[in-house]
This record gives sequence, C-alpha cells and structure tokens, in this order.
Amino acid sequence: MTDWYPDAWYHRLLLAQLPTGAQRVLHVGCGAGTLSRVVAGRVPHVGGIDHSPVVLDAAGVAAPGVTQHLADAVTADLRTRWPRRSPTTDPIPS
Repeated sequence: MTDWYPDAWYHRLLLAQLPTGAQRVLHVGCGAGTLSRVVAGRVPHVGGIDHSPVVLDAAGVAAPGVTQHLADAVTADLRTRWPRRSPTTDPIPS
C-alpha cells in the first residue's frame, strides 16, 4: 500500500499555474485544505469554499490562516462575496 493519492498529482499542476506575485487566491472545492495550505505558503491571502461542513472543520485544522466558507460553488455569487480586486486574484478550482 502507498500513501499516494490522485489529487497530489493535480496539485502539482495547479501550483505551477499560480501567477508570480499573486496576492489572493480563492480555492473552490477546498475540501480538507491540503492544497489551500500549500497555496497559503506562496500567496498572502487564501480563501476556500466547500459545500461540506465536515470537511471545512478538518480544513480549519489542516490549513490555519486560510479563510474558509461554507458555500456551494454552483449557486454562490462569488463576485459579490469575493470580488476580484486585482489582476493577481485567481481562483484555483480543484
């Protein structure tokens, strides 16, 4: 048995897409915060949304400093709740 999981492969690809100098990232579908935690090490302001309160509780432990919100990405008005303040704000869906 191995500790590898498929998301780790995608995380590498997503991290490579982070723009240099990005200041804010919204992680849609943040889950337990694994990727959010890594992004927070590179970007000063990271927000995460997920529709599951259970995984957001886990994310609070896994990714301290990341602002998490309970929301459904399909129905949430992301422009109102998280306005794009600069060209360096980029959502990272996962």
